[in-house]
Amino acid sequence: MLRIDSHHHIWDLSVRPQTWMKDDSVKPISRTILMNELEPELEKAKITHTVIVQTVATIDETPEFLDFLSLRNAD
Repeated sequence: MLRIDSHHHIWDLSVRPQTWMKDDSVKPISRTILMNELEPELEKAKITHTVIVQTVATIDETPEFLDFLSLRNAD
């Protein structure tokens, strides 16, 4: 069955700071979060596809996401 998570983010704080992470309310996610952390949760929830969403307003993220997706689709 097709199940889609319609909104998720990934970020690597060593690549780009997430300037919106300023107060204690986001402290639990104020760290690098990559697909290797998300994938087991997707499997548990039986999610088959996801939609990655931009995390900061910079055009630099677009080619990074496209590269990331092309590598993932090559598997």
